[in-house]
Amino acid sequence: MDRPLRVMVEGVRVILAQLPNQDKKEMAGCYSEGVIIINLDTDANPASTLHHEFLHHRHPRWSEKRVAREEQKWWRGLTTRQQLRMFRKFANLNWRSR
Repeated sequence: MDRPLRVMVEGVRVILAQLPNQDKKEMAGCYSEGVIIINLDTDANPASTLHHEFLHHRHPRWSEKRVAREEQKWWRGLTTRQQLRMFRKFANLNWRSR
């Protein structure tokens, strides 16, 4: 991917990008000041990662451990059909490269 893809979701800018792996630890995504970046160079589920990062946005005081626990509980609580719907919604966002 030459240029990152961007979209606005609920007032938050979401960017899909290939991030350089500087410390040998794969980071699936990150959130900071109204921007979510999802790293496409990992094997992580991008729909679940997006939800995880939105939890950081909605609950800024939650620890990483709590966010991860809530995100996993949410994802595991979905049926396979619901998970596929989430992938479709993620893929069908109005992505733009600038």
